[in-house]
Amino acid sequence: MRSRRTDAKTARANAEIAYRSHRVTAMTRDAFGTIDWLTEADVFDFDYWPLELAKLASAPAPKLLAGHVAIVLDAGTPIADAIAARLAGEGAHLVLAGSDPAAGEASIAKLPAGLAIVSTSERAVATAVDTFGGVDILVSAARVPDDLLAELKQVFSAQGLGGAIVLVGSGSEVERLRQADGFGSDVRINAVGQHDAAAPDHVAEAVVYLASSRADGVEGVTLPVT
Repeated sequence: MRSRRTDAKTARANAEIAYRSHRVTAMTRDAFGTIDWLTEADVFDFDYWPLELAKLASAPAPKLLAGHVAIVLDAGTPIADAIAARLAGEGAHLVLAGSDPAAGEASIAKLPAGLAIVSTSERAVATAVDTFGGVDILVSAARVPDDLLAELKQVFSAQGLGGAIVLVGSGSEVERLRQADGFGSDVRINAVGQHDAAAPDHVAEAVVYLASSRADGVEGVTLPVT
């Protein structure tokens, strides 16, 4: 089961620490035949060392979508760019998928370094898993391809963390996805009803709300944005 980390940088640092720790342990056992572990009291003293507590207390609060991975389809459009920027601003890592890789790269250039990667729709789920370890959110302004849906169902099920699907301007697509077999009750599927004059930033704000834990319990609704 996948667990969420604050961001990819932190996950890589934790993986490096774990690798080095196991390597040193193995080298010690090879050289001396045995090792001694810290006692529970030693671990307690370290965890509750005043300087350690002060460091934790001074750390900034995690962002709303820290540790989440989102796929945004139709990358390169003004709406998709606004959505990507808001998701990234809340700490999400992104896979931007669309038919124009150059447009996707232009979108990434506007985001904080290391938070996003470009993919095709056909490879979006695999890219998210390979690059960031999983998927938590799907955002689309068009019909979601059946193959992508099938992969997403498998990943959501394997992770056991639930998920959110937010569709922009397509209430009928919500019903199609809700009636599809394979999504668990912990996967929320909602839509943003986009008025013709709606500002992209306002649509993006509604997407972030529906994709986040703030919308826990909200299921099968279309949130109008004018």
